Amino acid sequence: MNDNEANLANVVSQMANFSSVDVNSLGVPDFLAVLGISLLASFYIALLYNRFYQSRATGSQAHHAFPLLGLSVTSIFICIQFSLPLSLGLLGALSIVRFRTPIKEPEEVAFIMLVIASSICCATFNFIFLTVILGMAVVGMLVARWAQKRSRGKLPGGMLTITLAFEEYK
Repeated sequence: MNDNEANLANVVSQMANFSSVDVNSLGVPDFLAVLGISLLASFYIALLYNRFYQSRATGSQAHHAFPLLGLSVTSIFICIQFSLPLSLGLLGALSIVRFRTPIKEPEEVAFIMLVIASSICCATFNFIFLTVILGMAVVGMLVARWAQKRSRGKLPGGMLTITLAFEEYK
């Protein structure tokens, strides 16, 4: 095995053993601490949403649900770590849940996924991954904002509205 393969194997083994917390020994204080960190991360993501995408007129104000979403996803993932039958039952129960409110902006989906990813990091005690994910999200949004300002007026964009008579529409 050469040096590159050894380094890769070392990184993979470190990532596999990243969480040193035994989930079976999780007590109430640890559970509350994890929920608190998840709540803080969710509030931070809601703040990022307000900072970068609040000005959109078509938004559904999804960021108001981020704290509750973060707490619930963290709790679900902590609970399913204890029991395989519970996780399978929960998967079946959650498969019937449908959302009737459409998500109007793709950015909202991205922020919801960011909340879910941060909640999973909290539930698995991977707080360094949580920090990296949130940091990279901020860097990505700053770069996107910078690129948008740099290309303003240079890229074609806008909205085209076509009005047809009812007879022509058929």
